[in-house]
Amino acid sequence: MGSEALDSDDRGASTAQFEPARDATSTVTALPRPQALPVTARRPWQRIAMPNFNIDDKLGRILLSIVLSVLLWFYVVNLENPEQTTQFPGLNVEVRGIGSNLKVVSTIPTVDASVQAPQNVMNTLQKSDIRPYVDLTGLEGGVYKDVPLRGQIVGNQAGNVQVSFSPSRIEVQLEVQATRTFSVSAQTNGTPPVGYGLEPTANQVQPAQVRVSGNQEAISRISQVIVTVDVEGKAVTQTQSEKPQAYDSDKKEITGLTFDPPTVQVVVPIKLLFNYKVVPVRVPLQGQPAPGFRVSAIVMNPNNATICCSPGVLDPVQFLETNPVSITGTTSTVETTTQLLLPAGVDLYPGPGQTKDVRVTISVEVLETTLQLSVAPTIDGVPNGYTGVVSPGKMDLTLAGTFSQLQSLRPTDVRAVVNMQGRGAGTYNVQPQILVPQGVKVESSSPISVSVTLVAPTPLPPTPTQTQQPTETPAFTRTPEPTNPANTAAPTKALATSTLTPVVPTATSTALPTVTPTPTHTPLPTATSPAATTATPQTPQTLQRTPEPTLSAAATAAP
Repeated sequence: MGSEALDSDDRGASTAQFEPARDATSTVTALPRPQALPVTARRPWQRIAMPNFNIDDKLGRILLSIVLSVLLWFYVVNLENPEQTTQFPGLNVEVRGIGSNLKVVSTIPTVDASVQAPQNVMNTLQKSDIRPYVDLTGLEGGVYKDVPLRGQIVGNQAGNVQVSFSPSRIEVQLEVQATRTFSVSAQTNGTPPVGYGLEPTANQVQPAQVRVSGNQEAISRISQVIVTVDVEGKAVTQTQSEKPQAYDSDKKEITGLTFDPPTVQVVVPIKLLFNYKVVPVRVPLQGQPAPGFRVSAIVMNPNNATICCSPGVLDPVQFLETNPVSITGTTSTVETTTQLLLPAGVDLYPGPGQTKDVRVTISVEVLETTLQLSVAPTIDGVPNGYTGVVSPGKMDLTLAGTFSQLQSLRPTDVRAVVNMQGRGAGTYNVQPQILVPQGVKVESSSPISVSVTLVAPTPLPPTPTQTQQPTETPAFTRTPEPTNPANTAAPTKALATSTLTPVVPTATSTALPTVTPTPTHTPLPTATSPAATTATPQTPQTLQRTPEPTLSAAATAAP
């Protein structure tokens, strides 16, 4: 044990120490081998002897270069094509490995996939390449709550793709399925029209049997398999392709089943039972409405009747009449019930809704007529002093109303009024307002609008104020002055006449304008007044009118 614990270097040194020298010219004397010293303690560890490889330095550098190159390549590839993670939501789950007698009856939810792959792989990966599925191999009927999801990646790079799903487990319910063969029978819905019926022979169904698959419990409850054909209002044989339906003993439909084949061909014969004919109904009216009213509509219920039965009797019948309805003097709607009158040998077809009673509604409305007349437009609202002219001077109107309303119209009842309120001088195109009595309507007017010209009054020059003046012409008579004898011998000289401007008599004197005398001198007549008016002779060039005496003074001088 002591020699085995020695280090290999020590052993080499010992060997080299006690190995004798090998020389051909010398004699080697063997010395005694020293005795090994006892080992009293074990070393705490041992070195593992490694094999010595003698690798040439050049070869070692080559190998090291290769290793570093590989590591560098992995680094560069990972740097240029890094890993990416992408989410693919809403993936449908595929069911695999289910038994032929089992069916998944629960709803398989959609799942979301988280995909991790290098960038170049992710660029080519599509949603359809990821296929989640559940493997139901070996499972029987029942409910399985934690079925693990698995994934399949389509493509050559599937090994570089890592995928996880959320949720990672789903619930699956399996039911045991069963299949049985049943005969198919046909039934009808509705009834053919009047005069037609179903053939008493059995309906034809091809194929006569179908295979029904479904839940084992539902299959066990099937009582019959039926196809339904609608014959409501159908007058010919019906040939249709219908889907079978399964019913239990309580006539309740069983759903969730599969039929093979899914549809069957069914034929339902329909034939004519006997002759019939559909004819309209007419209601004769007796009398007339009140004057000015008319019948606007007649509504009957029913408005057709189905009659039968002998062809020779039915051919000449084109319509059926009812008892007459009186409308004499009516002014409103008439509602009544009357009865059909059937010719000899004609009967009503026995069927629903066939009755001799007919409900009649007769609508009566006011009878309107029209009247054409012409009116002259009138102007309202002309400003004070203005003159208005309308062109054209008449309008042709068409009025509508009852006969009595139009017959009682007076000329003053219809007016065409043009409102010029608030307008000044000028020409305007205005639509007149047609005024008619209540109940009468204006259907048309020609023309629709008229031209109205307003003329302003012509301004007059201001008129001077006229005053009350005597009608006699003033005259001046020269008379001898008793106080001046010298003037007595002077000859009488006629004074020039002048035109006087009338002055309004006032209480105060008013200055009169200067009057230019005419060149003709005429003798003045003697004043009739007993009191002579003394006048001072004036020069021919100007005649200055002295102020008029006041009204009281003038009255004193008057004769």
